[in-house]
Amino acid sequence: MKKVFVFILILCSMYTAWAQEDIIEVSYEWNERDNSYTFSANNRSHIPYTIYLRFTELENTTSSHLSGKELPFLLSKGNHRLHTLKSIKQESNIRFGYTYRYIKGDATKRIDTSFVYLLPLAPGKNVKVATMGVLKIGKYINDSTTVIGLAFYTTAGDTIYASRSGLVGDVIYNEPDESDNFSRTREKKIYERKNNSLTIYHKDGSIATYTLFKDNGIFVKEGERIVAGQPLGIIAGDDYTSGSHLRFSLTHPRELIPYPANPNRSVMKVFIPVFKLSKDQTGIPEKQATYQVIHDDEIIMQEMTKKERKKRNL
Repeated sequence: MKKVFVFILILCSMYTAWAQEDIIEVSYEWNERDNSYTFSANNRSHIPYTIYLRFTELENTTSSHLSGKELPFLLSKGNHRLHTLKSIKQESNIRFGYTYRYIKGDATKRIDTSFVYLLPLAPGKNVKVATMGVLKIGKYINDSTTVIGLAFYTTAGDTIYASRSGLVGDVIYNEPDESDNFSRTREKKIYERKNNSLTIYHKDGSIATYTLFKDNGIFVKEGERIVAGQPLGIIAGDDYTSGSHLRFSLTHPRELIPYPANPNRSVMKVFIPVFKLSKDQTGIPEKQATYQVIHDDEIIMQEMTKKERKKRNL
């Protein structure tokens, strides 16, 4: 059965991760010696997260001026000390309440919109590019306000390459489950919730999501440092009516917008990056245009370390 090529925002991991289970855990510890409370947070992910801690109620503490304010913290992998509540009167208890929210990535950085990316297919291959839109109340929409990424048309079995150097965040394998379809007909699947994907965290805080890999076809591991032009995995998606294709999206946690299908929910804004389109041309791909892939050494070396350059004789 064939699947129609439509796309919902959640596949790109663009939701602000206010409540992702088990990724970020906040705890506090009481110090009997001075009657203080120290708050800590543990990031189980390989990539940074930005957490916002807010005290909803504070009494008998030198931190009372922070009540109702959001305190931002950037968390790399591991456990981090956030804040200590110290008592004014040590013989009396501190009274407090708190909430927190968090989002994947470093929201303190700004995206570099001038950075040049590689087209994510093999050098010399001709690839057609299309934009992806969001599915809203059963209707597929694709305009300048709802573009959520690019589709690179491929041949099943093609190798996908990294468009930019970075750190592998999530590697997700999700077997297709027909019970998760948005809707179905006898002949085709309209929307598949589960797909194989990976995310790569970049130096400027942006996050690239590559989706529609073959089952067990991803080469890289979570926490692995990869470089532009490095093979990531084997593409699948040949059972869609549009044929095999890679879904690529670029987001940044600093840039949030209302979700088109639900304005009360915020999502990360999608950026269409600048690509190396030919030997002498860089720019944003035109809709339905075809380009021959070039893996230019200058582009590949942009964010390489000296060790990585030496390893590749560059």
